Amino acid sequence: MDILLIAPSARRRDLLRERLLGAGLVPAAEAAVPSDAEDVTASVGLADAVPEGREWMQALMPLQGLAVVGAPAQSVDRLRDLALTGWAALPVDVSPTQLRKALEMVDAGFAVAPSDWLRPAPAASVVPRVDVDDDLQDAPLTDRETDVLDLLAEGLSNQRIAERLGISPHTVKFHIASIYDKLDARTRTQAVRHALDRGLLQI
Repeated sequence: MDILLIAPSARRRDLLRERLLGAGLVPAAEAAVPSDAEDVTASVGLADAVPEGREWMQALMPLQGLAVVGAPAQSVDRLRDLALTGWAALPVDVSPTQLRKALEMVDAGFAVAPSDWLRPAPAASVVPRVDVDDDLQDAPLTDRETDVLDLLAEGLSNQRIAERLGISPHTVKFHIASIYDKLDARTRTQAVRHALDRGLLQI
């Protein structure tokens, strides 16, 4: 697992490095923003704040996942929206052992957060089934999105999907983000479940 430390100042990167070394891990590279390390093939980013803005979203695309230490509970929704394969929202008092395990889980494509930070969406925000189906008729999945969805259902990582389809991991992430939008999903599991419910996928 190659880890990219991401923080805007050298002091903040020093603090993240100390945490990482305490967990028995060594960073592959460090950067103020992910795009500063374009030639680094890191799979997971470790930051001390949840990124915001379109430039950050694009800069994160090469990464498989992102873990944020010291993130507030409300950051969970923002991390979900990044459409990364894996992510973690970790409290400031996370232990070295917990940090290491969380990074391993993120690298494997899982979402990690304290259980009391995870709450279901309010009932009022749930889109009625009929409306979702109507929207889907207006914006059907493209052939390539269907290919990506099929491989998501097989549990493949973004890298493996890219290899199977002969496209870049960056392109895979854009397709996944589009699939999430069209299927009203926030996770890979939700996307597959919603596709099954609507007859778009057969396993």
